[in-house]
Amino acid sequence: MIRDGYSKNVDYLRNVMTHGKEMVAEIEVRTKESCGIKNIRVKYNRVFGYYIEVAKSQTDLVPQDWVRKQTTVNAERYINQELKDLEHTILSAKDQITDLEYQIFEQVRQCAADQVEQVQRTAAAVAQADVLTSLAAVAVHNHYCMPVVNESTDIEIVDGRHPVVEKVLKNTLFVPNDTKMDHHDNLAPTWRVSRLTCGR
Repeated sequence: MIRDGYSKNVDYLRNVMTHGKEMVAEIEVRTKESCGIKNIRVKYNRVFGYYIEVAKSQTDLVPQDWVRKQTTVNAERYINQELKDLEHTILSAKDQITDLEYQIFEQVRQCAADQVEQVQRTAAAVAQADVLTSLAAVAVHNHYCMPVVNESTDIEIVDGRHPVVEKVLKNTLFVPNDTKMDHHDNLAPTWRVSRLTCGR
């Protein structure tokens, strides 16, 4: 729901979900270097979660702050704080992302709601510009002209064309017509008629 790059926390959790194994492997390497146990292994099972497995012959090298989780025939299994924190992050990452994304969504929604009047004014202006641009494009394409409107009761159209009739005619010549209507002698339109068609 939230695009990459918007929230550092969301990006981090996504990285954990995608690269969790690599992060565990990095802990394994660092742990080997820090405590000097070469055959150390960081593993996972559903019962105990993540753990550090150390051969019994090397348990004397285990740091004091490690906590024993399980004893097996040949090894001891421990957990340290770094691995415990990573385990919690990995196992809860999906739920944390869901909660965090919704919180961010609510913040963005409220931000938009606070600006609703400005958004509506902008939308109306864009809609008006869209309509006018569309009308202008159609007028240029079809060679339409803008009528001159005044307060008189006369209607005078020279070479009038019906936009729909003109477009639906196929293989036929469309004939434009003049129209003049007023309160005097011109009470009805006059049509110029060709043999092929009559534009109305």
